[in-house]
Amino acid sequence: MVEIVETDCCCGGFSINGVNVSSEWEQIASSRGNVKSVLAQHIFFDNIWRRQEGTNGGHKTLNEFTTFALRDTGWTFTSDFNEDGYIEAFGNDNIVKLVNQICEAFECEYEITSNSNIHFSKMLGPDNDFVYQYGDNIVELSKSVNTGNLRTRISAKGKDNLVVRYTSPQAAK
Repeated sequence: MVEIVETDCCCGGFSINGVNVSSEWEQIASSRGNVKSVLAQHIFFDNIWRRQEGTNGGHKTLNEFTTFALRDTGWTFTSDFNEDGYIEAFGNDNIVKLVNQICEAFECEYEITSNSNIHFSKMLGPDNDFVYQYGDNIVELSKSVNTGNLRTRISAKGKDNLVVRYTSPQAAK
C-alpha cells in the first residue's frame, strides 16, 4: 500500500511511505483539494543500466532463463509454472529487457513483489471482460518519456576476443 503523508519538511512537503522507489522518482502535485498524484519508478527499473554479459540461449526452463537474467543483481524470483521455452540468443542485454524477453517467450506476466523479488505468472489479476473505450470510459491517453538519463554505449567484440567499449561523453549528464 502506498501512503502519501503531508509533512512540514523543506523538500516539497510530502513523503511516500510503503513503496521502494528509485532516486529518479518524480512528484506531480495537482491542486484538486487534498489530492496529490505521485509518479514513482520502482527500483527494479534501475536494472535497465545493468547488462548481463554472455549468452545462454536455446531450449531451457523458465527457471534457467530467469536465473541467468538475474545473476549477481540481488533480485530473486518465484513463479507458479516452470515449463520449457526457446529464446535464440538470450543475454548481452540489460536486465529489464531480458525479463521482458522471458515474458514474451513464455507468454507470461511478471509483478514486482516485496524484498527484491519478481513473480512470474501466466495471468496476473482477474479477467473481468471489461472493455476500455476512448471517449466512453477513457478520457485521455498520454505517454511521456524521460530522456534526462539517456546514455549511449557501444560495445564491440572482434577477433581473438578483443572487446572495444565506447561511452559517449553525454552519458555522464
